[in-house]
Amino acid sequence: GVEAAGGFLVQLLPDATEEVIAQVEKNVAALPGSMTEMLRSGTSAQDIVDLLMVDLSPLGVAVDSPTYFCECGKDRVERAIALLTTQDIEELLLKYGCIEAKCEFCGERYSLNPEEAVRAMKAAR
Repeated sequence: GVEAAGGFLVQLLPDATEEVIAQVEKNVAALPGSMTEMLRSGTSAQDIVDLLMVDLSPLGVAVDSPTYFCECGKDRVERAIALLTTQDIEELLLKYGCIEAKCEFCGERYSLNPEEAVRAMKAAR
């Protein structure tokens, strides 16, 4: 399995001087191993930033904790269902009694009863 994974992006601003560019390159070259090696040895994200910013004057470091979330919802399913033909919607309702959809990103399942399916279809036409 994956024990550690990471990366960094150093982006220079348009007015960066040649001296700043050279210092960034020097700092990257001086890193004590690969990102994986640093993370495995317990080097923190802040430690890595500090190594990358040696002899530079960073304004600050933003800390963020990314989280996964899906923006799916019943309204999106209704808009997708509205793309089907009237005949397709009618056939699905006749065969299954409802129309079901599953979000391929998060796995959430949605079900539209006949009234909701017809309302979605009419709203798009």
